Amino acid sequence: MDVKPQDAVEGTLFHQLGAKQLIRDLQEGRSFMHNVDGSLMQGRIAEKVKTEMIRLSTSYGVLCPHTAFVAVEERDEGNPSTPTTLPALRTSPYSFILYSH
Repeated sequence: MDVKPQDAVEGTLFHQLGAKQLIRDLQEGRSFMHNVDGSLMQGRIAEKVKTEMIRLSTSYGVLCPHTAFVAVEERDEGNPSTPTTLPALRTSPYSFILYSH
């Protein structure tokens, strides 16, 4: 696949894949915050690793073990036509990729 860095716009699939890989590297002890043996570098603490994972996840819209996507349905409580029961299951036009390690 021919990818020109100057054509990659932030927030595109290209950046999301990169963020997902960085998160995986942080999880597995292979990131810029870790030594070759997987231990944290001098001055790096586990909380900083977690914070970086959350930053990447929320910035690029990818999941990590410390984040989740939550859907919120807003309803007009003053409108009597608003249903009081839970909404029916809806299909999504988006496809999701399941990741397991």
